[in-house]
Amino acid sequence: MNLHLMHLIEALRVGGAQRVLVDLANATAADGQRVSVCLLDDRGALAAQLRPDIPVHVLGRRNGLDWQTVRRLAVLMRQQQVNLLHVHSRRSFLVAALARALARLQLPILLHDHHGAIEIDPTVPLWFRLWGCRRVDRYVGVSARLADWAVAAGVPRDKTCVVPDALDLGRIQAAPPADLRAEFGIEPGERVGLVVCGLRREKGLLQLLEALSRVVARHRVKVLVVGGEREPGHLAECKTRAFVLALGDRVIFAGERIEVPSFAKGADFGVIPSISEAGPLVLIEFLAAGLPCVATRVGEIAHQVEKLGGAQFVPPNDPVALAAALEQLLELPPEDWDSRRQAAQRIATEYFDVHAALPRWYSLYREALKAATA
Repeated sequence: MNLHLMHLIEALRVGGAQRVLVDLANATAADGQRVSVCLLDDRGALAAQLRPDIPVHVLGRRNGLDWQTVRRLAVLMRQQQVNLLHVHSRRSFLVAALARALARLQLPILLHDHHGAIEIDPTVPLWFRLWGCRRVDRYVGVSARLADWAVAAGVPRDKTCVVPDALDLGRIQAAPPADLRAEFGIEPGERVGLVVCGLRREKGLLQLLEALSRVVARHRVKVLVVGGEREPGHLAECKTRAFVLALGDRVIFAGERIEVPSFAKGADFGVIPSISEAGPLVLIEFLAAGLPCVATRVGEIAHQVEKLGGAQFVPPNDPVALAAALEQLLELPPEDWDSRRQAAQRIATEYFDVHAALPRWYSLYREALKAATA
């Protein structure tokens, strides 16, 4: 394509949109494109996983709408001769659109929307409805619900599309398995479950605890919850609920970790109990690691994987159904566990490889460039 593509986000902290940015930036750079990354706030843990030939610009924003940051971004885009801006959040898009106007550039902006709370919060910010929707050159939602949200918010239908998430499967497959039993004191014969999410209410952890309370009496199982707190007080609420349900050490809150593929390879099964998701991205990581899993039926990836038979799905916000699905999984004979692992890896390889998705992204970039110069 011979252009300078810049990715923009607040910071590369551990999260789904951030992981997609890193894997997509690495893949396009490996494909010979000129790629850079701009971070409005700070670097974050995932910045270290970018290829060394990808420049990273940190603007050091002090608050939500910092006009100095807008000016810095405007200067940076002009100095670096950026041809296209790939923005990975709505809040970053606001800064990008203002900076483009300030710099008086014809630079196209592609808004890549990963908003995970779309199932429970379809609110359209007033600034986007009145102003922002007309500044989007191309809107890419990771789910059909998000694309519908964009149209309802005022983005023309012909400027919107859906591109489900994809990841660098080689990164996942090359990860060594973590010795979770040694690290967390899990005894032989106990099944190890894994949940990976930011700790907030929409991730369904309270519903998972209710489900586990129905399972642990009949099965030797421990569940690791990997992720940092995103909603103040929610971790304490989950721990209190686990105590009330007498789960004891059956649930281990392991905190924020970046080695998710290694954890997935060291676990016996995965659980995704979310109430709302755009993806969920972690389902791809579980599939690529060959991890049998039970998930709620929310998000674009979940609906696609259910059609392909890659996991077991239940309605969201239904602890009874989740418990029944977990018991069904735990009671499978060894040969069925093996067949599920193989099916999961096959589906990941065929449908969720970021390298296979590059032609689609290049087509969208060309469309955005054409729209901006029309």
